[in-house]
Amino acid sequence: GLGPRLWEGASRPRIESLIARLPVVTESRAMKTLTRALLLTSAPVPEGEATVPSLLGLRVERLAAAGDMKGALDLVQVAPPGLEDPVLARVETDGFFLSGDHSGACTVVEREVANGRAGVYWIKGLSFCRALREEIEAARLGADLLREIGETGDEAFFTLIAALAGDPGATVVSLPDP
Repeated sequence: GLGPRLWEGASRPRIESLIARLPVVTESRAMKTLTRALLLTSAPVPEGEATVPSLLGLRVERLAAAGDMKGALDLVQVAPPGLEDPVLARVETDGFFLSGDHSGACTVVEREVANGRAGVYWIKGLSFCRALREEIEAARLGADLLREIGETGDEAFFTLIAALAGDPGATVVSLPDP
């Protein structure tokens, strides 16, 4: 990080605004290193009214957007118990999925859905987890629900659910946006 006095004298809304606009895709190694140090700082949260669920979640989101899943997951692990920020759960789930730890991912998905988390991401996750557990009807129900609400653009997801449900003609050719 960049030291405990990094945000001193700055307002929290201003810092949140600047971090949200922080470019994370760059060819410059120095810029990547500086961005990572900034986002992984241990500096205390600046004073002021929050404009986002948490500054930690904003930092985690920017690290994940930069492809730094290790840094993002390291921050998720130090989140205080009870911190409500949907970004933290989503990045934690993505980290489990991307590392091949489906059991860990499904544990988080089921916890979040049980706690009322909703949305396309969580329905897809739950459907996938159900398919892995061979709860085929529940997996199909999730896929059907997505189609009903108009979420039909992710053909790879629907093919994956069909393949896990035992459809011999279902073949995932590519994952354009895993």
